[in-house]
Amino acid sequence: MLLDTLARGVDEELWHVVADAYESGRHSTLAELGVLGDDDRRTVAERTPQAQAVDRLAAETIETVTATHRGILRAVEGGYRQVVAEVTAAPLLGTDTRRQATQQVMSRFADRG
Repeated sequence: MLLDTLARGVDEELWHVVADAYESGRHSTLAELGVLGDDDRRTVAERTPQAQAVDRLAAETIETVTATHRGILRAVEGGYRQVVAEVTAAPLLGTDTRRQATQQVMSRFADRG
């Protein structure tokens, strides 16, 4: 399915963005730490989070971003159902033809974007 393929692409891209940001920050920090003594640099290196921390941060970021996708899909489906439900009553009651109802549905979809 197309959405599954796109979702995998989003996951990979987000992981790379988080990893790149971590590496960029790490390099900047190490450059600034050049003014510290050897013992201080060693202490910082020992306490600096490594790959596991980056993986956890990336996983949390991916979960936060992709959680919005489910809501978007539900909103689209809900909007579709709402418009169809509103418009289909008229032909059933005999106040509009099916063609008029179809036009109303298409116009409402267009209005909603």
